[in-house]
Amino acid sequence: MPAWRGKKETGRQNILIDDELYAAVYAVADQPLRNAMDLADLCAQRPSDVLRVQRSNIVRGNLIFRTQKTGAFVTVQITGELAALIERLLAWRGSKVDVSPYLFARRGRLSAHERPTALAL
Repeated sequence: MPAWRGKKETGRQNILIDDELYAAVYAVADQPLRNAMDLADLCAQRPSDVLRVQRSNIVRGNLIFRTQKTGAFVTVQITGELAALIERLLAWRGSKVDVSPYLFARRGRLSAHERPTALAL
C-alpha cells in the first residue's frame, strides 16, 4: 500500500520575544492590550490563558485557572502589582454596563460599543 503523499505542513516558528521587542509593542499598544500583557507577565502565563480569566477565577486572594495547553490548574497568589492590576480591571469592567464574566473584552480587544466612533474622533 503506497504511503500518503499529501501536502506537508510546515512547523510553527518559535520566536523568542526579548525585552526590546516587548517594550516596543507595549509602547504602541492600547490600554486593554497593555492590561493583558501585564497580566500575562505578572502571572508568567500564556496570553491565551490570561485572556480567558473570569471574575469567578478569583478565589480567596488567588487567581486560579486551567491552562489550555496542558489542562493543568495554576494558582497565582494575588499580591503587589498583580493585586493593583486586578483591582483596576475589576473597576474598569464594573464601570461598564455589561454582564460579561471576563476581565478582558473579546480577547483583549475593545468590543464594538467600547470603540471610538468616527464622529467621536
